[in-house]
Amino acid sequence: MAEALAIRRNGRRDAHLRDQVNYGLRLADIALSKRDIDGACERAYEAVSANRGVTSTRMTTNTADFISRIAAYRTHSAVRELIDIAESSE
Repeated sequence: MAEALAIRRNGRRDAHLRDQVNYGLRLADIALSKRDIDGACERAYEAVSANRGVTSTRMTTNTADFISRIAAYRTHSAVRELIDIAESSE
């Protein structure tokens, strides 16, 4: 149910950037819990990109927390790229 809501909210073109970051990270967490590393990276990349336009300390913290969680899979090339992108956004 949470996944369906996150998908609906994340797909809205008129959604605020903060919502895009928040729900993108939720979807990334769902994918990570399913061990879908590529899917998690794809969703997280969208969230990291949207976070560049947000001045929310909470979203920046949530993004950093997700990066910490996915860092356990840093042998995966997509994870390394995501970490590099996130670090360059700080």
